Amino acid sequence: DGTQVAFAAPDKEGIDQVYITNALGSDKQPTLLTRLASPVSSIRWHPSGEWFFFISDGNVFVTYHGSRPGSGPTIQLSDDRLQRDQLVVSPDGSLLAYIIPVPTQDSSGAIVKDAGGSDFRQIFCMELDWENLRLRL
Repeated sequence: DGTQVAFAAPDKEGIDQVYITNALGSDKQPTLLTRLASPVSSIRWHPSGEWFFFISDGNVFVTYHGSRPGSGPTIQLSDDRLQRDQLVVSPDGSLLAYIIPVPTQDSSGAIVKDAGGSDFRQIFCMELDWENLRLRL
């Protein structure tokens, strides 16, 4: 609803975590919402304003921050070694999309890279299981 801003900033150990603060400014310190071992990135609000998603160590996470007092648990939605990046939430909030670098071969089977020497990236989508997420609150 635009009343709060979620952002990544270093914690006391120097690891980027999710913080939240009033969008109109305040003399209160931002509230720390995550305590993960790896830095967070690509923080995105759900259109309802009650959930936010982010990436840490290549995996997707979600945290409830809605009408209930305090924030809910941080729930890991993926658990593998893929390196997701550039997370977005669909306008209706039913899907997440992100990119993953993938090894690519040309028609002869030779591995090809982009101009920077990296694997090409492909877009992937994840359908959200809202019934399961709400049960885990």
